[in-house]
Amino acid sequence: MEQSFAQDIGLVWQLEEFDFGYAVNDLLGCVIDGEVFGDTTVVGIEEEILPEELSLTQNYPNPFNPTTTIEYTIPNVIAGGAKQSQQMNVTLKVYDIIGRETAVLVDEIQSPGNYKISFNAEGLSSGVYLYRLTFGPNSITKKMILLR
Repeated sequence: MEQSFAQDIGLVWQLEEFDFGYAVNDLLGCVIDGEVFGDTTVVGIEEEILPEELSLTQNYPNPFNPTTTIEYTIPNVIAGGAKQSQQMNVTLKVYDIIGRETAVLVDEIQSPGNYKISFNAEGLSSGVYLYRLTFGPNSITKKMILLR
């Protein structure tokens, strides 16, 4: 007995996972030669959720020698009461304890989202440093310690 399969078949499956170690697949619907059988609606596509607040995390590791990681979040801009995915200039700068700029890590236009940057303090002396994230009129400053 010879088997043949229809061309242009579209299938929609639902996958459910259970805590006891196996998954169940259920065929919800399909399209065969343009004819719809069952439910072929695709679900589960989520919109990207953009951050709502400017944030700057504590660097890690801290104290560090000579590299550390800094993470920050650029929010959606609220203009006229409506959230917009607007790009704005972002700066992330490092200063010594008396306020002299020692490094510019970021100085560019960025979209809302989460960012991570590595800072290499090779050539700097041990001590306390400040890092400042500026986004539009807002800024956040944190301390970090370089130990040699």
